[in-house]
Amino acid sequence: MGDHLLFHGFDVVSDLDTLAGPGSGAVGVPPHLVEGDVPTLVDVADATQCTALYRRLLVRGTAKEQAALINREILVHLWPQQLAPQAVVQVWERRFPELTAP
Repeated sequence: MGDHLLFHGFDVVSDLDTLAGPGSGAVGVPPHLVEGDVPTLVDVADATQCTALYRRLLVRGTAKEQAALINREILVHLWPQQLAPQAVVQVWERRFPELTAP
């Protein structure tokens, strides 16, 4: 998957502070991201659903979708769980070193 991502690319927000997704409640998922473990509505309080949504957004979401749906604090909390393929993780961590802070 890493080579595919590097060849086709993926979006990354310009600043973690643009991540203004909800910290609680239900999130409507864009249709092109709905499949398998990501339903049309995701309860952000459900760790399994939220992790699946964030994983999908990091790989296939636009920067605009990432900014609207990912909550900065939740992302930082979930980040150690290897939320994305290594190619995506490396780009995000190079751009945002605070993701690797203990």
